[in-house]
Amino acid sequence: MDSEEVVMAEVQEDEPLEDERLDHGEARRISAGPIIAVVIVVIILSGIGYYMFSGAQVNDIFILTPEDVSKGDDQRYGIELEFHITGGMKPVDGTGMLDITYDGSIVHSQDVKVRSDKGSAEINYNEFVMENGVYDIRFSMEGKSATTQYTAKMVPDELNITFQYQTDSETGEIGTMAVVSPEFSYADDQSKVVVGDSIFYYSWDYDLETTLTPPDGIPVVTENSMWEYHRNKTYTKVWLHVDGDLMGNYTFSAKMTNNLVKANSPQRELDSTPDEITKYLNRAPELLEISQPSRVRVDQEATFTLRASDPDSNGEITFYTVTWDYNLVLDDDDDTESTQLIEYRVPPGGSSTVRVKYTFTQTGTYRIAITCADNGYIRYTDEEKKVIDPTNYFQKYDTTEITVYVTLF
Repeated sequence: MDSEEVVMAEVQEDEPLEDERLDHGEARRISAGPIIAVVIVVIILSGIGYYMFSGAQVNDIFILTPEDVSKGDDQRYGIELEFHITGGMKPVDGTGMLDITYDGSIVHSQDVKVRSDKGSAEINYNEFVMENGVYDIRFSMEGKSATTQYTAKMVPDELNITFQYQTDSETGEIGTMAVVSPEFSYADDQSKVVVGDSIFYYSWDYDLETTLTPPDGIPVVTENSMWEYHRNKTYTKVWLHVDGDLMGNYTFSAKMTNNLVKANSPQRELDSTPDEITKYLNRAPELLEISQPSRVRVDQEATFTLRASDPDSNGEITFYTVTWDYNLVLDDDDDTESTQLIEYRVPPGGSSTVRVKYTFTQTGTYRIAITCADNGYIRYTDEEKKVIDPTNYFQKYDTTEITVYVTLF
C-alpha cells in the first residue's frame, strides 16, 4: 500500500498545475511586442530618411499670364512672370531657366530661383522687346517646361510730323503748331494691323528731340521726354508752338529714342517722316492811330496820316490801300455808287508813316476802309506780267475803318 502512494505522488509531480500553464502563455505573448515595435520604428525611419535625403521631383510647371508692371503716373516699364511647380511630398527648391523668343531667335535668357514650388521674375521691356509683336516665353526645370506668350504693343514704328493751325482759347489768335505723332501698329494672329497702346502709358521713356531752324539758319534744339509735353494727359500727339522774330521759312524735324526696347532694336531711334517740313511764317502788321479830320467841307482837300508797324524784325510796311466809300448813296438806277480804292506805296526801307490827301465831292457820311500790307515773300509765276504764285503769297494785312462827315459849310 505504501508503494502505490509513492507512484501516485510521482505522477502528480510530473503534471504542471493550471496556474503555471497560464503564466508560461503570457510570457510568450509579451516577448513578441518588442519585435513589432522595432519593425514600426524601422518603417518610420525609412520614410523620414527617404523624405530627407531623396531629391524633390518636378512633375509639372505652370506659368501665370504675364502682367505689365508700372511705376509712378501709370508708366509701364516691364512684365512680371510667376511660375508654379507641382512635385512630390517635398517642396521643390532650385533654379530654372527662362527663355524669351521672338521671330525664331532667343532675345532674353536668365536663371530663375524656385523656392517652395514657386518662382517669379520681373523683366524690363528693354531686356527683350525688339518691336511690336508676339513673344514666346518658356520656363524649364529638371526636364520639364511650360510656355506662354506676351504681346508687345508699346513700340512706335513711325514718327509723323505735320504743321497745323490752332486757335488760342484766350486770345483767339491762330498760331502755327508742329504736331509730332508716334504711330503704333502691330500684326495680330490674322496678320491684321491694329493700333497699339496709347503713348500715355510709356511716354516717360520716349525721348523726343525737335529741331526748329528759323530763317537765320541757327537751329533751336529741344530735348524732353514725351511725358513732359502732355503731363499726365492722354494725348497721343505732341503739339509745339512754331514762332520766331523773323519772317521767312522755318524748318522743323524730330527724332525719338525709345528706351523701352533693346539697344539693337531697329525701332530704338526713329527719324521723323518726312525728314523735315518747312513753313513760311509771317506775323501780321498792325495799324496804329490814324490822324484824320472828323469833319470836312465838300470839295476841300483833307489830309490823313497813316501809321503801321510790323512785329517781325525783318518785316516792313510796303503799302496802304484806302477805300473811299460814300455811305450807300444811290444813283438813279438804285445802284450803290462805285467805291474808289487808291494804293499808296511805301518806299523800301523808308518810314511806315504816310500822309495822303483826298477831296470829297459830295456831302454825306463816309466810311473809309484803310489797309496796310507787309513785305511777305511773293513769288511770281510770270515776272514780266507780275502774276502772283498763290502758293508763295505770304503777305499779311491789317484793316480798320474810320468815319468822316462831309458838309457844305
